[in-house]
Amino acid sequence: MANRLAILLVLFGLGVGITSAQEFGPGAPGPLAAAHPNWPAAKPEDVSSAANIVAAYYDVLSGRADTPRDWQRLRSLFHPDARYVFVNPWRPKHSVANMTDLDTIIGRWTTNLAKADVYERSVDNKIETFNNIVNVWSTHETRRHAADAAPILRGGNNFQIENDG
Repeated sequence: MANRLAILLVLFGLGVGITSAQEFGPGAPGPLAAAHPNWPAAKPEDVSSAANIVAAYYDVLSGRADTPRDWQRLRSLFHPDARYVFVNPWRPKHSVANMTDLDTIIGRWTTNLAKADVYERSVDNKIETFNNIVNVWSTHETRRHAADAAPILRGGNNFQIENDG
């Protein structure tokens, strides 16, 4: 039986989201699937490992300004009641945690990502596991063009992932 993973929490820089896996085994609908039957199912390759979840997250955000993002794919990584908490690490004396839901953040990103090409990728992941919780500290770089030698921004995200086995 393949392990299923799903993002539980994303924190620092971009935000925080809360989720749990959609099923408790092949073909067996779990509580999430039963409570949210119209929520998109994740691609098995996207949720087969913590590194793949993080890669899928950045892949959705990356692309040309004139290319619509696959928001259903992003949704499939998160619980329907996910929350993002934004913290601005560049203004620590003025930082206020701002919480929003997944649809609000998708709306903001749809507007912002339509203004310029953005290519974001993880450059280092520190992965720690405790029982069924996997924590990933992800350092990422953002470029305007995929082939750019230097990033325009570096940041960090924290993903807490539940492995429902």
